[in-house]
Amino acid sequence: MEFYGESPQYTIPTKVAPSDKNFTSRVDQIVVASIERYMWGKGFDKRSAYWEKTRSGGLGEKDDYVRVTFPDGSGKGGGIVTYQGNFFSYEIHHDYRADFDTIRNNVTYECKPLKNYPNEEAMGGVVTTLLQIRDDLSVSDARTVVGNALLVIQGADELIKGGNYYQFMTNVANALPSVIQLLSDLVDCMRSAVESNKRAVCNFTFDIGPAMDRLVEELKDHGDSISLSNLLAVARWTLTQLGASASAGPVGWAKIAVDSVIGAVNIIEYAADRQAAVASGIGWGIDAGPEAVRSLLTSRSKESSLSGALFDAEEQIAIFLNSTSKLVNDRSKSYDFHPVAIKGHASGLDIEDLESLRSLADEAFPDVSSGLRDAANRMAGLGYSSAFSRDWSIGRGTNGISVELNALGDFVISSLNAVADEVENVGYSLHDFVNDVERTEQDSAAALARAANDQSPQAVRVVSNSRYSSKYQRELG
Repeated sequence: MEFYGESPQYTIPTKVAPSDKNFTSRVDQIVVASIERYMWGKGFDKRSAYWEKTRSGGLGEKDDYVRVTFPDGSGKGGGIVTYQGNFFSYEIHHDYRADFDTIRNNVTYECKPLKNYPNEEAMGGVVTTLLQIRDDLSVSDARTVVGNALLVIQGADELIKGGNYYQFMTNVANALPSVIQLLSDLVDCMRSAVESNKRAVCNFTFDIGPAMDRLVEELKDHGDSISLSNLLAVARWTLTQLGASASAGPVGWAKIAVDSVIGAVNIIEYAADRQAAVASGIGWGIDAGPEAVRSLLTSRSKESSLSGALFDAEEQIAIFLNSTSKLVNDRSKSYDFHPVAIKGHASGLDIEDLESLRSLADEAFPDVSSGLRDAANRMAGLGYSSAFSRDWSIGRGTNGISVELNALGDFVISSLNAVADEVENVGYSLHDFVNDVERTEQDSAAALARAANDQSPQAVRVVSNSRYSSKYQRELG
């Protein structure tokens, strides 16, 4: 069996590229089957080399008959009329070749979007990069630059004891890992959305070839309704909460839009149930074949088509991302490091190891800042356009979920850069403090107060509910 994408086992290997030869052959077979259906609807019987109508309705008619030649295997040519007698005056003068050309052109046009779908390999690259960024922002992994530096910073209470400096460094050591972990969770949320989208695309591309083959057989059966059993991938979801308040395990959801206000940052996982793709009232006219392709394969407005099933999955992923953006905006202060200024005079200052404190200022804080900026730069370089672009008819259209993904990604980038600037300022201030440690605590507090240069991240762009399909607009209220 030929496939146009990956196997839906979700091991996610490299992309299997479509074969132009196999795809073209399948389109040709749909054209031929559509012409055959059309001629059957016109009352012709199929013979060995032509279609035939006879006055008696049986074989061997010699006085009154009309015959129309077959097209070739690609649906080209044919349509030549021969006849005996004048009983079939309409058929004798009808241009069947023009009808065959119309069917061939329209079927080819309707099938064309099936060759232009999202790039699974590029989507896999986005998933890999987001996964790496998530891991590099781990606050508890000493193997990463950021994780190792944070462990050093969290040991600052062993270097400074008592006074405003001690309190300040304690606040930094507690607040900074929390903010970075929240940003890491958002990256993981985005990663899960892209991976879920990739799996939905994987199902779509895997099903194209078998669906085209089945459609050929169904068109030849001449039924008014066409059903492609077990070829429609209907999405279902599992949400797993992230963070300190995470629930004990994953929660299964039938439709993401059922509960549009998500109470915590989650990761989403796609799976699919198989149903029949059904098109009713196709008929036997000149548009029957093209209409069958639209209704069962390429129309994103029809839930029973392959493209419609992908649209529904992508629409729910987009709503999931947009709901997360709303949540982030409601809790924006949680994503802001916001170092607090030191005021007044404190007593009891005790420096245990001045050189270790200098190393903290000159190495640990710069390492965190550098790691955050590196993550932001890699986020900014993600190729969403090449990953999600496709024909307008496929799934959610030209850009898929990239609008909602970009909105959340821009917030993460802004937040990473803002926290990096704040961490850098803390490092500079601590460096100045170390250089001036011989001065009174009150004097050197002025240097450390520069750490209060707060750099708030931008708000997330939340998409209006009017952007989504009418079905989900009703659910979203």
